[in-house]
Amino acid sequence: MDGTICGRWLLPHPPAAVEAVGGAYREKIAATVGGMEKAAARIAETKPDTVVIITPHGPRFSHHFYTPSQPRVSGDFAAFGAAKPFWGFDCDLELISRLEEAAAKRGLSAGRVGDAEMRRNGLSYDLDHGALVPLTFLAERYRDFRVVPLSLSDVSAMDHYRLGMALREAAEARGGRTAVIASGDLSHKLQSDGPYGYDEAGPAFDRAARKALLGEDLFGLMTLDPAFAERAAQCGLNSYRVLLGTLDGFAFTAEFFSYEGPLGVGYLTGELRQGKPRESFATHFPEAFRAFREERQRRESAPVKLARRAIETYLADGGVIEATAEEKAALDDIACHGLFVSVKIDGHLRGCVGTSREIPGQLCREIIEYAIDTATKDPRFPKMTADEAAAATISVDLLGEAEATDESGLDPKRYGVIVESRDKSALLLPDIAGIDTVEDQLAIARDKAGIHPWRKMSIRRFTVTRYE
Repeated sequence: MDGTICGRWLLPHPPAAVEAVGGAYREKIAATVGGMEKAAARIAETKPDTVVIITPHGPRFSHHFYTPSQPRVSGDFAAFGAAKPFWGFDCDLELISRLEEAAAKRGLSAGRVGDAEMRRNGLSYDLDHGALVPLTFLAERYRDFRVVPLSLSDVSAMDHYRLGMALREAAEARGGRTAVIASGDLSHKLQSDGPYGYDEAGPAFDRAARKALLGEDLFGLMTLDPAFAERAAQCGLNSYRVLLGTLDGFAFTAEFFSYEGPLGVGYLTGELRQGKPRESFATHFPEAFRAFREERQRRESAPVKLARRAIETYLADGGVIEATAEEKAALDDIACHGLFVSVKIDGHLRGCVGTSREIPGQLCREIIEYAIDTATKDPRFPKMTADEAAAATISVDLLGEAEATDESGLDPKRYGVIVESRDKSALLLPDIAGIDTVEDQLAIARDKAGIHPWRKMSIRRFTVTRYE
């Protein structure tokens, strides 16, 4: 029997929604609990053989979509103060195998990760809360299913969409009935008194995401500004993109059961229903995105245009460009005490290399050098491809002079930091997503430098002029 995807669901993952965990907080998100119960009841009605749960909090690899290699996975909520409920599920290893094949045909890496690799990266096979919360609501009503936990990656928005296309192909080849759940929260920056604080990008992002889903605006969802999404501190967008990829070639309608954010995080519950066949979005996206990208790049600053040209030329033929007379006249006289070139793809860092030494009068040459190094020599990443460079966003940070300070003079949004102890040192740029407190900034800098917690260290701060 040919396989079908019998339902597609949008579910958040607040542990507080689980009765054993939430306590009084569960009452504050009653609409979310009701929406998840409604979704679980509808999924149970479809009687799926397999449930694919797309989670942003599972084991993560930069260029690989993880699924477990184990025949059975389990987990509980001990990390949230409740050892129960404890759940164990059999994995659908055949669907995983089919997904590996279908993804590889599209140039994507997806599927099982061996024990040695998991140990080397300090990763566990235990189910994370992004998977466990939705599965708890379903398992309390229906248990006759296997699971495929599917983690996200740091690849492009469109690669997540194409993974969804591969997932549908795999489900059809596998046979049976497959339900797909996109687990994800919207912005974590909705309230000043929430655990993550407030940013005006938070509610704006949530409005934009909901509007795009209701309006079938696939292009808008694929091209949402990564910096905007990063400021909103969301974790659901790429889960949604994978889910939408399973609908490629079909119209769809979105039904929302609930949306609320009383805990400072946006929780959306709902269902996507497949409609009539239509042209494949994936077929037409590259041309539309090329025009979108070219327009975006026309607005880039002069330092970024120079960095981009250096990267693209080097990746094309190994050539090192010369700055034009106009670029030298505009940039070389800018004084700075260091520079860093950063490359991101869909909001995820893809490379960052630079220097904290003073640069007198040769800024163009330094931008070219460090742009190429960012694309090819950052030890954390493989060499960038030409396609990645074309889709990337680039920034050039020019550092001000560093000055001695103590903890009271730091602000991780405004100042970068240099920490030093004996022969060890590290530098962190300011305004890095996820680093919101001085304590976090210093802890990360200390760890980066390899300075033991009991060692005294000197601190210097610096400002940055960022060109985008």
